[in-house]
Amino acid sequence: MLAYFEQNSKIWKSSTLWAHFSMIKAMLNVANNQDIKAPDDKYFMFKVVVVMGILGACCREELCQMSLNNIEDFGNTLSSGKHSR
Repeated sequence: MLAYFEQNSKIWKSSTLWAHFSMIKAMLNVANNQDIKAPDDKYFMFKVVVVMGILGACCREELCQMSLNNIEDFGNTLSSGKHSR
């Protein structure tokens, strides 16, 4: 699925990617009774990277170089610090 979304992220807007993800997720849940959710305690950082990559918040090199030191917590918002320099 990641390859599918990576390929289409070059031609689709982020809203279209999310719509397709939601459709695929619903189809898997209905057709095969499979849920593609993952527990936060184990996969939270993967989820953050996927969201930031799909939404275009960071380019590939920035995602690879990111660490927890790059994340700023503003209470109800997180920032990668990319634009705050």
